[in-house]
Amino acid sequence: MWKLVDLTDEQKHLRRQKLDAYGQLAQFSALVPLLVVLLFSLVTYSKRKFWSDNDILEPPSSPYIKHGRTGLRAKARTVEISWRRFVWWCGGEVRVGRWAMGRKGDVLGGVAWGLWLAYLSVVETGDDYFHLTKRLGAIAGSQLPLQYLLAMKTPYSPMTSIFRLRPSGLLDIHQTLGRLIAIFMYAHAALYLNFYIQSSILLSKLTQFYIVCGVLGVLSFTAINITSMTTFRTYSYRLFYTIHVICASALLPLLYFHVHHIRIYLYETLAIYLFSNATRFFATKTYHNATIRLLPGTTLLDISIPLPASGKEKSTWQPAQHAYLSLSGYPLLRNIRSNPFTNASLPASDSRLHFLARVLSGRTARLAAQASTGSSMSVSIEGPYGTSSHADELLRCGRVLFVAGGVGATFVVPLYRQLLGDLSPSPGSERRQKVKFLWVAKKREEVLWAMEEGGKGFVERLQVYVTGPGMTVDAGAREEAQFVVGGEEGEDGIEMEEKRNLLEEQDVDGKDAEGLYVSSGRPDLRKEVEELFSHGSEERVAVVVCGPKSLARSLRDRVSPYVHKGRYVMFWEESFGV
Repeated sequence: MWKLVDLTDEQKHLRRQKLDAYGQLAQFSALVPLLVVLLFSLVTYSKRKFWSDNDILEPPSSPYIKHGRTGLRAKARTVEISWRRFVWWCGGEVRVGRWAMGRKGDVLGGVAWGLWLAYLSVVETGDDYFHLTKRLGAIAGSQLPLQYLLAMKTPYSPMTSIFRLRPSGLLDIHQTLGRLIAIFMYAHAALYLNFYIQSSILLSKLTQFYIVCGVLGVLSFTAINITSMTTFRTYSYRLFYTIHVICASALLPLLYFHVHHIRIYLYETLAIYLFSNATRFFATKTYHNATIRLLPGTTLLDISIPLPASGKEKSTWQPAQHAYLSLSGYPLLRNIRSNPFTNASLPASDSRLHFLARVLSGRTARLAAQASTGSSMSVSIEGPYGTSSHADELLRCGRVLFVAGGVGATFVVPLYRQLLGDLSPSPGSERRQKVKFLWVAKKREEVLWAMEEGGKGFVERLQVYVTGPGMTVDAGAREEAQFVVGGEEGEDGIEMEEKRNLLEEQDVDGKDAEGLYVSSGRPDLRKEVEELFSHGSEERVAVVVCGPKSLARSLRDRVSPYVHKGRYVMFWEESFGV
């Protein structure tokens, strides 16, 4: 057990050396998992480039070659299937009641990293109470540079440019590491608080400047963690982001004046913070001819920005990338005045950027107020951000199923359009028949913007499902009051409605005036997934879903049995909270 011990000056110096050494070890040991990720990326790239997928995934016609699969290739196939099953398991969600704790892989990695940091916090502390207390604070401080590095949104982030980590994955790791840092900060503060109370010096300590800075630092980190919760972000993204930026900025000077031993980590963190903000500033461009309008019959805000006919801007944007958008002005406050939007267009062919969002409150409500003027205005766009290899990965798959819920279609529509164009420029071709797009919306009017975007051939592989009341189809279908897409987070809406089998009562199936195949109700995901996997056991399959979390969860449950059977599945999930 740890206790208060009297140390000589030499012993205190030795303790300081150990504190610094283990703090540095905690920081640099983070390179190990990052190097593993880098190695995995290199192996994956080499496999794609030098080892044909046909060697593993397609059954050979020759009996002799097929028999040879019992050797090395069969073992390689077994290892690959086992790895895919493990990766799939890691992508599953950990839930405690109605609370989502994150993906299994993130939770597992967080527990492993937390245990490693806990070990570094106690090893060689002996029975010295203050050594343990100070070590906890040093370990927490050593993780701050990595935490701020994970938060970088710029394309110049080494996490995306070197280690090839996706932005959504970085966000999950960022949140997990933030919780771990908070735990170690709380433990550090609790042990000092215990000592101050037992020594009857709490009140006098709370009047000292460095103690006040430490307390405010812990409170700042607490505010960051609380407002990062999904419920809070859904309630007010603007408040979440403002608190996040202010507290993250204030944390560094507070810890700087709290203790000087962790200042090396604060200097590193400050350098990352300044670099991130500088690159975000230079990644921002102001457009003076943007038009903002409310789509008729909907609560959707439509923002269109024409691009110059010549220039590199059109080629810079890739399908399904996003940007941070704000009304121009107040450049120093731009970060906290902007909102993330997915670009729903293909700039290379459409010559414009196109953003849509549902009008809720706060910033989107202010943008909607601007739409009522009907005139062009200036907007600032920071981006593009996000993975640029979506389309290439989809081309490597034999069949692709797109599923979108509500405004989640802003992510799916450009990928769908790009894939159809890459497969064949001619509608009705055989290659296009291997693509299907299911779009669930509250109202028919909410999908019409894509007709303008996609042009001829867009509706070829599209099936729209309208869940709101009052939906009519030109084919003479009756009106039906059905269920909606879900709440802001879409919790439970889809799973509960699927169990009611409302599609058994559905008799709406036809084209409307725009050539859309529109049905009332909700798609039978089980049936759609069964059809997707019914064509060949060796065929690569991709499933891309964006919408409420319950939509992705339900679809994942339907796909899971096929992954465990050894099928190759690229499951790409994007979700929205506001």
